[in-house]
Amino acid sequence: MEIVSKAKELIDKYKKLNSKKKTYYIAIIIIIAVILVIYFSSFWPAETTSEESTAEAEVTSESSADDYEQQIKEDLESTLSKISGAGEVTVMITYETSEEIVPAIVTDKQTTNTSDSSDSSDKTSQTENEESEVVKIQNGSDEEALIITQKLPKVLGVIVIAEGANDIAVRLNLQRAVQTIMGVEAQKVEIFEMSK
Repeated sequence: MEIVSKAKELIDKYKKLNSKKKTYYIAIIIIIAVILVIYFSSFWPAETTSEESTAEAEVTSESSADDYEQQIKEDLESTLSKISGAGEVTVMITYETSEEIVPAIVTDKQTTNTSDSSDSSDKTSQTENEESEVVKIQNGSDEEALIITQKLPKVLGVIVIAEGANDIAVRLNLQRAVQTIMGVEAQKVEIFEMSK
């Protein structure tokens, strides 16, 4: 009963407060609740170990690059097969480089000036110290590099095999389409007739 009566007293006191103080106390209670949740969440076991999540991230990165390359190939085949007279089309794309991931880097540059004024000459020396570090973010119980951008792989060449490639007009249309879609020069595109 004593706890109930103290709770009623607190509720009565709360009702008598002005709206600014009520907001202040609610904000304090929310902040304390968030701090407690964060504190106690560190005691909950993680779903995956760091080794598992690192391996998973590597597989995801490799599969996303493979998925990207496969999607480009399929889209190119689909588009080229719609060109008048092209017929069935198969495409092979080779890449000069693989996908490049650019992490965020923080650079700390410190400059120290030292001056020595002995006798009649003034000597000043300057020392620079620069340190760079990859920015990391917390992902569950692991730290991962913060990725700024991912540069797409550079295309080395494209081979197109099409049923209608024996017609010079179709061949030129296929070549121009590949150049436009892939952003490559004409000498990097080869068009061949599909065997029957």
